[in-house]
Amino acid sequence: MWRIAGIVFFLGLMVAAGAAGQSGEDETETVRVEDSKGVVTYATDFSKAFGGGSLSAYRGDSKVEVPFERIAVLRTGRIVDSRMDVGLVLTTGRGLQVQLDRPEFESVYGGLTEFGNFRIRLAEVKSIEFSRRQKYDQSLGQRCPSAHIWYKETWRFCPYDGKALVPVKRSVPTTEEPRRR
Repeated sequence: MWRIAGIVFFLGLMVAAGAAGQSGEDETETVRVEDSKGVVTYATDFSKAFGGGSLSAYRGDSKVEVPFERIAVLRTGRIVDSRMDVGLVLTTGRGLQVQLDRPEFESVYGGLTEFGNFRIRLAEVKSIEFSRRQKYDQSLGQRCPSAHIWYKETWRFCPYDGKALVPVKRSVPTTEEPRRR
């Protein structure tokens, strides 16, 4: 009897958390990968299989390390003399042209998809688009269209009406100049 009550209680907690829009994992980043054959795959937890969290490239005569969190779009180009041309769009909106050497464009990348694990070499990628959920100041919370405010970053929907939550943005403080007397 107590076991059944415990199981029912546990299932009730799981359903209540799911109804509140709470996710078990933090899906802050989704990528759209288009391969050289035009096949599009969406993945989370996308990263380089072996290596750091940045893209090692050449920009002119300098070597640069561009963190993946600063890249919004990556488009690969042709390979000439063991170097691959790559066009980047940074999260600031600025474009950047770089070149990758063979060890970098032969690297394997991977992520999780709805059908399981996904792996691909960068040389076989046509483009990668990163979609990141907007971060916000937790003290401001998230608001649903019905004006409810919630402070759980992992929640996506309002538990009262099921509408999507949008981060509350801090208003830009205005600076007043001192008045002349």
